Amino acid sequence: MFDFGNLGNGMASSAFFFDDIQQVVGLPAPSLLSLPVNFESGIVSSDFLDFSGAVGSVILNPHMTGINTSSK
Repeated sequence: MFDFGNLGNGMASSAFFFDDIQQVVGLPAPSLLSLPVNFESGIVSSDFLDFSGAVGSVILNPHMTGINTSSK
């Protein structure tokens, strides 16, 4: 439950009323990732973030055999 200094009675029937609510235009929604991700075109529209000392990168495929025939 919201408190904001109002004690209420703490029961499930307690209610908080809000007024002066406004709906405003916000930031545009991020574009959705389309699967499967294809690195062959050289353009990837998703963001890869580095974290905990790890670094993300796209490299050439060292084993282009079997069903794994992509170049990257």
